[in-house]
Amino acid sequence: MEKIDFLPKSYREKQTRRQSRLAVIVLTSMFGVTIAGAATGQFAVWQSVKSEVNEIEIKYVDAVAKNNHHQKLTELLNAQQEVATLYSYLDHTWPHTQLLSELLKPLPESIILSELRFSYGETARAPDILGFRINPEASQEENLSGPLADVASLRKLRDGKKHVLHVHGITTNTSELHKFVSRLHASPLFTKALVGSVESIEGDEDGNLSSKISRFELRVEIKPGYGQPGGPQGAPATEAVELASRGVQ
Repeated sequence: MEKIDFLPKSYREKQTRRQSRLAVIVLTSMFGVTIAGAATGQFAVWQSVKSEVNEIEIKYVDAVAKNNHHQKLTELLNAQQEVATLYSYLDHTWPHTQLLSELLKPLPESIILSELRFSYGETARAPDILGFRINPEASQEENLSGPLADVASLRKLRDGKKHVLHVHGITTNTSELHKFVSRLHASPLFTKALVGSVESIEGDEDGNLSSKISRFELRVEIKPGYGQPGGPQGAPATEAVELASRGVQ
């Protein structure tokens, strides 16, 4: 059976327009909610990124400050090391009291020392300095400044020479004299000990002929000190412990 619509046509049109407006409002609301959600999400991401950027900037500023401080400390350390190198070299020679103690410790009763004399003997070897070799004709001092230049000048004057101890005396037993020289040669403070001359003298100083006396001369080359070519390579404290363990005071 066919349905009969008794409502006027205008009513149907108004109803259709109301439904259309409702659909538009719903779609617009959904679109607005979507846009608002996306904006909210982007804002949250932006806030997170901004927070991370701020944190990175703080760390970067702190890293730059630490790096600058490290550079200043490095420059200060280098300057102090240059001064320490100069002071260390000025104090590189072994104390004479230590050398004399090492010399007299193994001295037998048959040997009497009459004269001790320190001297420097020239050598042909050019000394090393700070990783390069000094050439007397073409010095590299112009590349250095401050304390290192002073060290270079001192090395030119001192590193090319041997520190020698000349020992004079008399003995009644040449065999013990040679043993004494051997003990000196084995000492950690001396690099070489040689008998320069031995001269026989009949009788003692009073003219008695009861014993045979020999006059001798020894040449004892002293080991280079700290900071010199051929000298100790370890730290002074470590080297001192090693020498003390060998009985060197």
